[in-house]
Amino acid sequence: MSPSTGTWQTPAQYIAEIMCQRKADRNNAGKLPYKFWNTKEWGKEYRYQITLANQMVKYHSHIHVIKALETPRGLKIYSLKFLGLVNIIKKIKKEEELKKRVGDIGKENAMKHEAIEPAKHYNFNKKKTLNRLREIDGKKEKG
Repeated sequence: MSPSTGTWQTPAQYIAEIMCQRKADRNNAGKLPYKFWNTKEWGKEYRYQITLANQMVKYHSHIHVIKALETPRGLKIYSLKFLGLVNIIKKIKKEEELKKRVGDIGKENAMKHEAIEPAKHYNFNKKKTLNRLREIDGKKEKG
């Protein structure tokens, strides 16, 4: 349901309206006018944001996009063009998958039990520069 008109709208329209309201708040423009997308001032911005919202909803669920915009980091986003939004959405998706997978176990315990990839240590039997110099000098000291 549209915050400005109270009528039904698509998820992309809702997301675009949220972004326009944030921009209005940032610019101290106050509340958006009734059917603001028809005004000269907001029409171009709304069309731009709705285009981005449709692209976003094509690849991600509208629920995930809205949840991402409601996170503390997402509240600082004023355009759907921001590349970091995709990372926030991926993080939310991962958390939801984790909740589904874990069931009764708490989130913190599940994070601990999640497979952690060990750090890779590469040893190609290369000698360090200092050891090479010691060998050249004929002194083999530990240290």
